[in-house]
Amino acid sequence: MIVGELKLRRVHDPHVEHSSVAEVLDFNDGLSSHLRYFPSRLLVLLNPEILWLDERGMVIYGIERTGGDAGPSVSHWQTWQVAFGKVDPGPPF
Repeated sequence: MIVGELKLRRVHDPHVEHSSVAEVLDFNDGLSSHLRYFPSRLLVLLNPEILWLDERGMVIYGIERTGGDAGPSVSHWQTWQVAFGKVDPGPPF
């Protein structure tokens, strides 16, 4: 389980291949005060789509890229189950 803040945004750059991004960000400024303004990116989905949504949370899917530093990057489909608010560890739905 990863805890962070979800940010969904459109990308308005004609030079990139994706039109939207979902990011899970960490604003834990207890470790460093600059994270309040420059959060660390925990996870990223390219071209996310909302599959299901209600007051408890949502399920989104998109393309995740892994690798790339020491070898080729690999793209694969990924699904995220997102719970709204504070939740206990375990399945939120």
